[in-house]
Amino acid sequence: MPNTNKRVFACHELEPSAFLWARGVPFLGVEASPTTRSPNHVVFTFDDSNEACQRELLAYEGGEKVPARQFALALRALKNEILGK
Repeated sequence: MPNTNKRVFACHELEPSAFLWARGVPFLGVEASPTTRSPNHVVFTFDDSNEACQRELLAYEGGEKVPARQFALALRALKNEILGK
């Protein structure tokens, strides 16, 4: 039976978001999240139905690697999402 409880995880930084994307966490989109210090701030949202995001970010912070090409493609894709391409 599929999990129908969609949980959304918001990541505020580009590189950790690219890591999540490169590790296969389903990407949902980019959302505006302005702050007083950064009126153009955005967050990258991911489907966290399987609760993997926090575990993956801990792996990122611990120095876990992904193939360079995979990471670069994820960075490009996220930048394209920001720019609307």
